[in-house]
Amino acid sequence: MLQQLGIPEERLWLRFISASQGAYFGEVITEMTQKLKQIGPNPLRKNWEI
Repeated sequence: MLQQLGIPEERLWLRFISASQGAYFGEVITEMTQKLKQIGPNPLRKNWEI
């Protein structure tokens, strides 16, 4: 469904992280941020700008 909307699959991350896994949460956020910087801006963003 994401591909039909023009959203690459790597832009959606689903992880189960419990409240006791603060370090893991930080690792996931860091990894996600690095990946998003690599793949660049959201391709749909231009459609939302006025």
